[in-house]
Amino acid sequence: MTLHPQLAQDCSVIGHFPLCQLLLMEDANYPWFILVPARADITEIHQLSVADQQQLMHESVVLSQALEQAFSPDKLNIAALGNVVPQLHVHHILPVAHDVMHMQLRDDIAQSGNIQLVGTEGLLQCL
Repeated sequence: MTLHPQLAQDCSVIGHFPLCQLLLMEDANYPWFILVPARADITEIHQLSVADQQQLMHESVVLSQALEQAFSPDKLNIAALGNVVPQLHVHHILPVAHDVMHMQLRDDIAQSGNIQLVGTEGLLQCL
């Protein structure tokens, strides 16, 4: 599956779930992660098979739990927006970054579910 050019420009791939690629938005203001299902020509969640819909929800929950554990946010904003990028993608944004994140986040996410992280040492320090 190919990422939409805007996602490829604005993000780095930091891992893979069974269904989704996990992206880190290169925005120093917020911890901002994006799940992108590895399915071609899908723009809406309802276009996924029922099994893929359930898997996407599971991966979103696993990511959300890891983000809450790592950041202890007051709120976690989750949304599938398509006003700029039509490819289905689900944003996971922590509206307030309490501290600069350290590499422990990689371990927290990896231990929270079935995810395989790629080598991006130092990447998450930009949060």
